[in-house]
Amino acid sequence: SIENEASSNGTPIIQQACNYEGPIGQTWMELPGVDEYVYIQSTTGLCLHQHGNSLNDGDPITGWECVDQPNVRWKVAPYDLQDELPIDSP
Repeated sequence: SIENEASSNGTPIIQQACNYEGPIGQTWMELPGVDEYVYIQSTTGLCLHQHGNSLNDGDPITGWECVDQPNVRWKVAPYDLQDELPIDSP
């Protein structure tokens, strides 16, 4: 969720239980990106963003305007829950 349903750059993304009544901070959509990558945008207008313009493990995820930078691009990979493997793995 976008913390407090805010729309300011740098707003933290927080983990919380789903509320199926659809608060705007918990509603997301996939937008076309570059090559196989997409942007994941909240209905607040912010996109998922690995904070600090880096690609390091453990960096915080925040909401940010949807800019064309590597730390705002995401790859959605199908996953087989039964075998716990990406679908395209051997």
